[in-house]
Amino acid sequence: MPAKSKSQQRFMGMVNQCKKTGKCASSEVEKAAGSMKSSDVKKFASTKHKGLPEKVTEKKITFKDFLMEFDIGDQQLQQQATQQANQQQQQAAADQQARGGAFADNMGGDTPSKGDVIESKQGRFVVVGGSMQGIVVKQLGGDGGGTIPHGTKFKNMGQGESGKTVFSVIPQAVN
Repeated sequence: MPAKSKSQQRFMGMVNQCKKTGKCASSEVEKAAGSMKSSDVKKFASTKHKGLPEKVTEKKITFKDFLMEFDIGDQQLQQQATQQANQQQQQAAADQQARGGAFADNMGGDTPSKGDVIESKQGRFVVVGGSMQGIVVKQLGGDGGGTIPHGTKFKNMGQGESGKTVFSVIPQAVN
């Protein structure tokens, strides 16, 4: 344990002298001599002065700097929370895909999602969600709406004027 400054090295020299002779220069030196091992005192006292500062001062941090450090730590926590949430969403999507593979196969390959537009003989509808019964839709420009049952097949018609994906219903043969 070398001394960090010339001042610390000189103080430890006095502590070392106090331990050897019992004559202490001050009560602080006597207190330090009583609380430290001789080997530790010698390591501090034997440090060479070359390259040491006269005195080491504590770095004082301003309140603004403290807040900046706190804010950076807060941002790191937020990033970690976001990463964990993304991982959980990816895992949930993988689990749902694993559980719903047969359902997805029955839907045809193209399945509309929330915000997409569906065209049918009854009009144009926007997907507003899903339910246990099927895809919940609302009629564009009207009061109508309802649920398109699971098992309905769709064809992706590309992007519409609104930028939303447009699907058309593929008619099913009636048995």
